[in-house]
Amino acid sequence: MTQDEDDLLAGAAPDDSIHLDGEGVILRAGSLLSRLAGLSEEVLAGTLLMDLIAPDDHERCSDAIQSAFLGMPKQVNCVVINPRGPGHTVRWLFRQVAGGVEGALLHFNDQTLVTTEVEAGRYRALLRLLPGYTFILDGEGRFKELHPPESGELVFPPELAIGKHVRDLFSPQIAEMTMAAIAKSGRGELASFIYSLSMHGKERYFETYVAASGEDEVVIFARDRTDEHEVQEHLRVHLRMERTLTEIFDLVMHNHTFEESADEVLSIIGGVMGADRVALVIITKNQTMQRLYNWEAPSVSPLPSSENDLSMDAFSWWYEQLVRGEVLIIEDLSDLPLIAVAERDLLMRIGTRSLIAFPIRTDNGVFGFVAVQNPKDPSAWRDEESRFIRMAGEIIGHAFLWEQKVKENSISMHI
Repeated sequence: MTQDEDDLLAGAAPDDSIHLDGEGVILRAGSLLSRLAGLSEEVLAGTLLMDLIAPDDHERCSDAIQSAFLGMPKQVNCVVINPRGPGHTVRWLFRQVAGGVEGALLHFNDQTLVTTEVEAGRYRALLRLLPGYTFILDGEGRFKELHPPESGELVFPPELAIGKHVRDLFSPQIAEMTMAAIAKSGRGELASFIYSLSMHGKERYFETYVAASGEDEVVIFARDRTDEHEVQEHLRVHLRMERTLTEIFDLVMHNHTFEESADEVLSIIGGVMGADRVALVIITKNQTMQRLYNWEAPSVSPLPSSENDLSMDAFSWWYEQLVRGEVLIIEDLSDLPLIAVAERDLLMRIGTRSLIAFPIRTDNGVFGFVAVQNPKDPSAWRDEESRFIRMAGEIIGHAFLWEQKVKENSISMHI
């Protein structure tokens, strides 16, 4: 026992203490406990102390008594209930004494408990203040109450959800995570899990906490974390793009020529963009489109040789986009303008459903492009991610330019 605890006990009057046996039965009670519980000292003798304690405090109070009985003093706060009046929060110091346990009453709250109306008002105010969704479920997983945030909406209206089991309303994955959290909260633990849900056509992400509020009831608080998730996802994509650009640059610099690294560079681009095919095409002096390098995903057939060396004159719409240095994004062939008849026919022949083409630039302008066929999500490359494909085109363009200068120098030296 600490010095502070000894000092507190030394100043405690006899009626501030109770004596218990090892099971928590009251052997002798003081007048203060009698007043708090609304029972005479005679009636209290032989009564189990837990019968006077609020149910939510049973476990902590019982543990403190058992600890003291084993020789380890322990302080505990709990509520003494009074059937005919308000309860009070008290703090006992339990310690081992001959014949059982002594509980020195160190402090008690003399303020009466709030009325039911006040509690209800505070409960409603708290629900309004919480920046998320609050659900009350029974221990079996059936909805009792649903409370959205002030500006929020519910997937299911309360009149539909009340009384329904979580398995009736949500996917098996969400339902099982909820039931596991309910079981954990029933053991006195705070449970949490993360799930996603489609609401009004948009994927939303929620962080959820579950705690028991009674023997057969839990409170579930779900916070919408969609904005944070989108920021994190954006950062992940950004870092992945940076690493990929660095990898492409290192490959080109390591091999000194683009020719030796072309297959691997196109493979990296195809893998990042989830594409079926990636082709590097140059525009020749004769104004034809010539494929220099190809990459195909596993199980994707190579392009036929007949679809090479096509005249740019037949694809004026495509050519105009590329020479302006624009990234060409076709999410669906139906998006093509009426003027792009030849482009549509070509893409249909080679099995292209969607396409991203980005120019290869040097100091002399655009001399080719990289065509990415059937990328996993074409729309994802319209915003900041388009920076990746632009920079990849510039790296390839400068590698070509360097390779061309090396070849020219080599020829002039032989001459």
